[in-house]
Amino acid sequence: MPWTLEKILEGARSRGASDIHLIRGIAPVLRINGEIYISQGKPLDEATLGELIDKMLLPKHREILRERLQLCFSHHAEGVGRFRASVYFHAGCPELAIRLCEKTVRTAAELGLPPVLEDLCRLQNGLILLAGPTGVGKTTTLNFMVDMINHNRRAKIVTIEDPVEFVHDNALSIIVQQEVGTDVRSFREA
Repeated sequence: MPWTLEKILEGARSRGASDIHLIRGIAPVLRINGEIYISQGKPLDEATLGELIDKMLLPKHREILRERLQLCFSHHAEGVGRFRASVYFHAGCPELAIRLCEKTVRTAAELGLPPVLEDLCRLQNGLILLAGPTGVGKTTTLNFMVDMINHNRRAKIVTIEDPVEFVHDNALSIIVQQEVGTDVRSFREA
């Protein structure tokens, strides 16, 4: 049976995978609890990869990919949720890395966050920068902070993200989430 994006995403979500890697020459690869597992099935070829990627892209994404040879964007799949995808080329073939986004915001205790973070969320003014290498929890921490403000204060929250991974619903606050390349041209211009 041929690979479809829906089948790959649903399988990854049901197995608790954090990431999916779609690479020429092997079946879809899942990252589960930090470990790499290769799926059973037919290896992906260049044509299949091209079809899987093309189905996700908007016309403007295709243009960016043609110009820059790489693209990072978010996407929502019905029944699976949001994910962040990075398209890149390897030996002239498009490949894809997908991060499955969380469906709920975890608590400070679940995330192991220090109490000072909640204090920062209570401040009425200021600028908080979250910085660090890939995979240390910047986006997860940011989403916790936005959620805390959203449920405890009446404010307008504006985020500039590349890409938007977790979509917040308005509660006490109103939230405007802008995605670089979709809603704004760049972080600088936003």
